[in-house]
Amino acid sequence: MLAGKARYISNLKEGQILAFRSGESVISGKVHEIKEDMLTIQTKNGTNYIIRNSDIVWVKTGQRWPKGVFRALKGEIEDEQQSD
Repeated sequence: MLAGKARYISNLKEGQILAFRSGESVISGKVHEIKEDMLTIQTKNGTNYIIRNSDIVWVKTGQRWPKGVFRALKGEIEDEQQSD
């Protein structure tokens, strides 16, 4: 049985929303086409990306993104260490 994110990735369907890595950024988009381990994703502004399953950060299953994914989509970098 697959656990966590892998279960959602293996059950992806066209029309689902996901967050994925594109270089240094994280972008969200809708699954447009699925071919084996490659996906065509279309963003809200109409840009198409072809990505691998390994580039998927999160598959959106509810109304909101998890806090860390939301911050990554906004381009906020969370520091691992806090300074005094």
